[in-house]
Amino acid sequence: MRTSIFRTITILLLITSFGSAKSQNYRVLQPERTTMFQSEYGTILGMRVDSITVSGSDSIFYLLKNLQQVDYDCFHIEGPSWMGDRITIRSNGETVFYNVYEQPVLIKTKALLNEEWICYSTPELSFRASITSVGVADILGFPDSVKTVSYQAINFQGQNISHEVNNLNLKLSKNFGILKTINFYSFPELNLGFLLQWLSEFTLIGFDNPETGIQNLTWKAVNDHNIGDELHTSGTTAYAYYYKYTETIEKVLDKTISGDSIIYNWENKVKISIQTPDSNTFTATVDTITQYITSNPEFDILPGVAWQLSSWGDFYNANMMYQGEHGPVKTFGNETNAVEKGTELFMGDTCYTPVIVCGCAADYTYYSGLGGPYYYCNMGIDQYIRELVYYKKDGIEWGTPIDFTVNSNLIPIEQKPELVTVFPNPASDLVNIVFKGNTGEYRLQIVDNSGRKIAEYSLKGEDNSIDLSSFKKGIFLLRILSENLTITKRLVKI
Repeated sequence: MRTSIFRTITILLLITSFGSAKSQNYRVLQPERTTMFQSEYGTILGMRVDSITVSGSDSIFYLLKNLQQVDYDCFHIEGPSWMGDRITIRSNGETVFYNVYEQPVLIKTKALLNEEWICYSTPELSFRASITSVGVADILGFPDSVKTVSYQAINFQGQNISHEVNNLNLKLSKNFGILKTINFYSFPELNLGFLLQWLSEFTLIGFDNPETGIQNLTWKAVNDHNIGDELHTSGTTAYAYYYKYTETIEKVLDKTISGDSIIYNWENKVKISIQTPDSNTFTATVDTITQYITSNPEFDILPGVAWQLSSWGDFYNANMMYQGEHGPVKTFGNETNAVEKGTELFMGDTCYTPVIVCGCAADYTYYSGLGGPYYYCNMGIDQYIRELVYYKKDGIEWGTPIDFTVNSNLIPIEQKPELVTVFPNPASDLVNIVFKGNTGEYRLQIVDNSGRKIAEYSLKGEDNSIDLSSFKKGIFLLRILSENLTITKRLVKI
């Protein structure tokens, strides 16, 4: 009741104070906060002030660096933010944004209702900005005074012309900064951008300090489970004439928080069907698995920021984020968004170029509180699919549950001697991988607990040793692959 009364009084005060508010300086930035914006097409991006300098009476705010496209085939791993490299705020209330070519876009935050000015000008194309409304708006549950800036394109003869920017707006609030904006990096019609290929509107959906609205999706938020939660998944791995179908039922049995770590004990029921031209086999097992969750700095960075694929040298990737059916979603750990170091120079810097991905490759997606990775890639013969089909979480159920009985009415896979032995396990600095009668070559992929491939090796002969001294402590999967065989082993690094 008190909160409702307070907000009502606030709205009345805002309405009655518009006469003086119109001439006051409306905020563009919240320098002390990280803000989250969502585009009209669903993409979520973060914005943060990384540093501030003063030049005379101007304050220059340098924004968070992004993996950014600056030319047709040229990317910078520390390129400008989607809002531009920086924002200059002058003492007279004029604010300047900059596009990829350092061309200024002027916004007058102290302008009155219906006041007009030229905000962008070239010999061929200019834009007139104007304050088209001043009113009260709800900003993530809080009322505030908001100004709307609209645009009109003008040709070299000074005539109004049709342009996509005419349909976009900038909304400034008195206390919360930008409520709605455009990606000034691409202003007014530059079809560049690794994350967005066109100019569009972004709406404020959250900020921190204090946390309000949608936040950046972190590794701990993805793996935020409680005792009794269930995740049911269905997956397919297929290539040539090999088909493997997997159904999994995971249930949280126990949860322990120890310092910065969360430890889960899961009941893990797995049903596997393998089909080849020579056989059709099924097996179902149940096991208890321990999962250790700590912070994952590469996953936790804001979407759009470059991080290095450590095992790939000069390769970098960027996470993407959007709103899905089950809440915030983040993509992570796949090479489909990766770039590699090139040699061409653009604007004085070395370019990175997109990595060419061959074969079936899918984005690895993670859901808030529902784990991952989940992915879908179907290219006919090649299929790599893992989908969430049911969950029970905090009393909420979604989807159709999987139901099967372990070791009942199933045709078990014939037990054969282990082809590969991994020891010691757990291992500290060195792990041995021993094959039974191996005369060929295999590829070894090491995958961390986020589903990201962090290293790859070539294995030959019966005895192989891998140096783990540079690896972090944790649980890893060892994928041993040949043309017609895939073997997966679990390894604990201590």
